[in-house]
Amino acid sequence: MTGLTDSEESRLRRALTLIGEEAGRVDLVAEPVRRRASQRRRGITVGALVAAVAAGIGLLTLTLGDPNSASPGGGDRAAADAEGGQGQTLLEWVACGRTIAVGDVMAVKPSGQGGRLTVTFAVQDWIKPSQGEREIELDVVDPAVSRVREPWRVGQHLLIVVPQRRDLETDTFGGAELAANQVSIEEALPTAAQTRCPAVWRSEAG
Repeated sequence: MTGLTDSEESRLRRALTLIGEEAGRVDLVAEPVRRRASQRRRGITVGALVAAVAAGIGLLTLTLGDPNSASPGGGDRAAADAEGGQGQTLLEWVACGRTIAVGDVMAVKPSGQGGRLTVTFAVQDWIKPSQGEREIELDVVDPAVSRVREPWRVGQHLLIVVPQRRDLETDTFGGAELAANQVSIEEALPTAAQTRCPAVWRSEAG
């Protein structure tokens, strides 16, 4: 923690706490089906998360240190190309998020529209808005169309950032990335609430 301010240290401690909780959650969920190799697999699971801590902390320090830096999700790459390479800052990314929450993917099925999915998501922690239903249905772009993001899978524990524009893909984060980005977003919320989402990233008619 050398060289960090008290505020930065507090944020990093929260990120580490969330990462630890995620490691414990993975072990708890997986335990009934892996008793014979529990010690070996636990080492692999926790070890992978610990190895990701460095990346998560680096990202957290960067984004919290400069709210005008690029968003952790990087915006939608395909859309950015279409808009002349215009990306989003962290504050714009949060401001342009329609739904931001942490929870579990319960079901994934094609929607009535080509290239879109209906995802049933059990919310554990509402971030934006601050509260809502315990289970929601998301109408999202199918990542298989652009092949930029990982596909949605039942059982995933994720932080999701659903954009206002329906034609943009949802940013998703798991593991250590979930913890680091959750802290970044929560810290940015007050200022992002006063930040106008640029027109190019706002919802489109229809």
